[in-house]
Amino acid sequence: MTATHERRTRPRGSVWFLAGSVTVHMGNYAFNVLTARWLTPAQYAEVALAATGLLLIGFITVGFQMATARSVAAESSGPEAQASLARWFSRIAFASGGAAAAVLLAGYPALMRSLNLASPVTLLGIATALPFAFVAGVGRGFAQGSSSFGRLAMSFQVEMLVRLVLGVGAVALGFGVAGAVGGLTASVIGAAVIARPPSGPMIALDPGRRRSLVAALGPALMVLAGEALINHVDTVVAKVAFDPTTAGQFAGVALLGRTVFFVSWPVTMVLFPRVAEDAAAGRSVDRAMWLSVSAVSAVGVVATVVGWVMSEEIIGLALGSDFVVMSDLLGPYLVATALFAVASTMLTLQLAAGDDRAGWLAVAGGLCVVGALTVFHDTPEMVVLVQVVLMAVFVAAVAARIRRSSRTPR
Repeated sequence: MTATHERRTRPRGSVWFLAGSVTVHMGNYAFNVLTARWLTPAQYAEVALAATGLLLIGFITVGFQMATARSVAAESSGPEAQASLARWFSRIAFASGGAAAAVLLAGYPALMRSLNLASPVTLLGIATALPFAFVAGVGRGFAQGSSSFGRLAMSFQVEMLVRLVLGVGAVALGFGVAGAVGGLTASVIGAAVIARPPSGPMIALDPGRRRSLVAALGPALMVLAGEALINHVDTVVAKVAFDPTTAGQFAGVALLGRTVFFVSWPVTMVLFPRVAEDAAAGRSVDRAMWLSVSAVSAVGVVATVVGWVMSEEIIGLALGSDFVVMSDLLGPYLVATALFAVASTMLTLQLAAGDDRAGWLAVAGGLCVVGALTVFHDTPEMVVLVQVVLMAVFVAAVAARIRRSSRTPR
């Protein structure tokens, strides 16, 4: 296939990925909505904690994905070399996931007490999913870096279908929290199987090349770890600070409020390899950066207005009457999430462009959110207000960072 033909077919793959992402997010929301309706708020709080745990893991997984995508997109030696890089990253990912799972299992008695869990099934499900989640991220990074967006979309669709069919089916059959968590874990394993890199021999990498690949992994993991804290620590704080019913109701609002981020995320994923290629070739990335920021901002404004005006109707329709008591929080929560989505888009594309120092800013933002919510969490309203203020500051800090870096020759 010629390079020209490859460039012409890439937009069609991008459209397929964007369309598939909409289906995936609809399916994932269906899982959460149905489990929230069929379980009590207290039970849903445990399922939401498992989902939040996997989403936190998912942010680290996307760190592996971005590092792999960036390395694959910049690799000019051909498909064999690209696949070999992905297989090399897979080994690191599986070992890292196994080590993280062992640490989680070692500390699960203390975690059960601090998180007010009724059974260990939530933590066991997360631990089982960990190694497979990291490997899935590498496979998706290979697909993303080589612009195989159809393959990338399929891995997400399989994950969603397994989660929806097995998880919701198990809840419907009366297996409760254990059934929902089992579906979540099985979906991650299914994604790893579908997304695995192509098999083949490993190309030897000299020590200098290995160091450069690990160096690319570090900033990506820093960005995603910081963003994971920002996006999900509130539901963990709610689980610890509030009674089980209030924690479950807050988790329902958070589920709907995060819509903006998950709708905007595919735009960033499509543009990531293009920005990496342009940066590697010495071309400007400003146009792609601001086009994506404009698109994400537009989605955020529309979602926030609709959510603020129709909060009670949306929550009642999606989650049921038990959750309507939290309807006043949906509008402010959407504001915080929209601001976070804009900052995340800018940081991710800066990373694709080779700005490895962006990771420190993401970590600082995440630690600020953790610190602030550790102190200010007396009511659900306070938790949301803290996030709105901090996300406004975070967007300003990221924009200032980009302006400074664009004026500084690299």
